[in-house]
Amino acid sequence: MSQRFLRAVAPALFCALASVAYANLQDANENDDAKTPVSAQAQAADDDSSLEALEAQANPMTLKAIDLYIEGNVDGAYALFKQVYEENPDSDPPGILIATLHSHAGRFLDMRRALEKTAEDYPFDPEAFIQLAEIDAQEGRYLEAELLVERAEILTQDYKKIRPESTTRAESFKEQTLTARANLAEKKGHYDLAEEFVKKIVALNPENAQAQWDLGYLAMKLKKFDAAEEAFDAAAKLNPQLWAGWLQTLSFLDREDRVDEARARLDAKKEKIQNASKSELAQLARLYLRWEMIDEAVAIVKEFEEKNEDRDMERWLLSGWLALYANDYLAAEQNFRNAVLIDPNSFEASNGLALALLDQSNKEKLGQAKIIAARNYRDYPDSEEAATTYAWVLFLSGSAKEADAIFQPMLESGNLSASAAYYLAEIANVRGDADLAQSLLILALSQKANFPKRAAALELKEIVEEILNPKDPVKEDFDADPDFGEVPEPEEF
Repeated sequence: MSQRFLRAVAPALFCALASVAYANLQDANENDDAKTPVSAQAQAADDDSSLEALEAQANPMTLKAIDLYIEGNVDGAYALFKQVYEENPDSDPPGILIATLHSHAGRFLDMRRALEKTAEDYPFDPEAFIQLAEIDAQEGRYLEAELLVERAEILTQDYKKIRPESTTRAESFKEQTLTARANLAEKKGHYDLAEEFVKKIVALNPENAQAQWDLGYLAMKLKKFDAAEEAFDAAAKLNPQLWAGWLQTLSFLDREDRVDEARARLDAKKEKIQNASKSELAQLARLYLRWEMIDEAVAIVKEFEEKNEDRDMERWLLSGWLALYANDYLAAEQNFRNAVLIDPNSFEASNGLALALLDQSNKEKLGQAKIIAARNYRDYPDSEEAATTYAWVLFLSGSAKEADAIFQPMLESGNLSASAAYYLAEIANVRGDADLAQSLLILALSQKANFPKRAAALELKEIVEEILNPKDPVKEDFDADPDFGEVPEPEEF
């Protein structure tokens, strides 16, 4: 779901709709769109047309409840959601919807409290237990998650008896509990077990695009590349916004920093590249940049430029990245500004613009970058990329403590992107911790994929190594071969 909380309608509405938590829909039991999950990579709720369509379908009380929440009247929103629940057997309990709204507002402690309250007020309903299990699994509390899933499975068996008039919602719980099982197994690194759970979901609902995509993801984890492509292709057939399997596989390998494997598989994809869609070519160009295949990336960008379409989002985004990798920050700024004009809500465009602005040693532009990065950090709280850009802008702006508050948990996690590791190395170097700076630079440069600051990281590495191993001029003079000039022949006696 979109994390841009304040739009024409709160995105939480669509989380509610995805859970069939609304009433008075026309032919609700025939509405497949409301029941079909979508991948996080291509979510219809982010499209204005989908926003309008879903808003038109929703119960007016649901919309009013969301308005009350936005105004700060949580109790009023709860009361309206409760009325919807009592009138519609396929609605979620009110606390579930309040928890959804808290989540999109970034109020995660309130979200958990709302779920716990729902579990107390509606102990026969599996939903709260499933969501609490997901949270515990995400936070590493696997035993607690396991117990909650078991509880949800028991409740699922009896739910139809308690609410016999329920249709779509009762049918969804088995899929949800299997999904929770799969997620828990995946978090614990048991990919083969997770795959078995997802296969059961697909058997229950072959039209579940998210489950098909998850099968591809798990096959990738298990290094079953051909099976992964097949599953990703199945997901793309159900959701045309998703990339074809070959590109999903390459992109996944890239995220895993398995560049050599990705490039080896790329060599066999020439025919598919020729028939690729525009969005697929754009993603391929991004991969080319990360794999230092600059000429190939430029060729795709030129192809877009030749069409000379001012409203071509991908043209401006790719041109921006090309300029950013080339350290041409003014050109990058202009290209990303053009992209932002086309879509002000594009994270890629706004984050790229912030990166272009902050590197120009201009106080005014740094201030602009700070505003953009702060907004992205607020709207995308789970994005490491958003957090990294904002923390670096804060440091450059003199707000070191605020930057540390973001960077420190990332450092402690031990799972840093190359860019984050580089920025932290810069900070460590400024603070005189050359050992830490060197370790971070080794981490950043050990990642095979290219990143915009690789050249700067190499330069900093030389500086740090000189600090740690300074040259001794006296020793150098002593070790050097002596130059005695021309030695005269000895005189004869």
